[in-house]
Amino acid sequence: MCRRARGHRGAIASGRGVLAAARRAAAADPDGFARSRLAELCEDRVENPALAKALTEGDPFATGVLRAALAHLARAIGAVFASVGVCRFIVVGGFALAVGERYRQLLVEELDRQGCFGLSRERIDAMVALGAPDDDHGLIGAGRLLAARHPSAQGRVAR
Repeated sequence: MCRRARGHRGAIASGRGVLAAARRAAAADPDGFARSRLAELCEDRVENPALAKALTEGDPFATGVLRAALAHLARAIGAVFASVGVCRFIVVGGFALAVGERYRQLLVEELDRQGCFGLSRERIDAMVALGAPDDDHGLIGAGRLLAARHPSAQGRVAR
C-alpha cells in the first residue's frame, strides 16, 4: 500500500487531487488563470472553497481542471460497470458534494464522452447520483452489514 495514497483515482478526482491540479494549471497558464473567476475568488492561493464556488458558477478555467480529473474517475466507473455490471454509482466526499450537481453533471458528460459500454446518455445520467451531504455513509453501511450478519441487531439499525 502506498504511504501517501498517491495516484489512485480517488486521489485524483477528490478535493485534494483537483486542488493540486488547479494549482498546477494556474502555474502553467498564468494568463488564463488571471482571467478566470477562480482567480477573482482567490486571495493568496487557490483553495478548495474558491475552487468549488468557481465550479458551481461555471468558470471555464476551473471546469477544465475538473474535467481532466474526472476523466480518470469515469474510466474507473466504466471499467467497473463493464466488468461486473454495477448500475448505480453514488458520489460522496466533501469536495464533490460542495460542488454538487455540477460535479455529477460533468462526470456524466465524461462517461458519455468515453462511451460507457454502449449506454445512452439518459441511462448514464440515471446511473450516477450524489450522496447525502453528511459523514454517515460508512456508519450506515457498517450498521446494515451488522444487521445482515446478526439478526438480533436488526431493529437497532437505521434503514
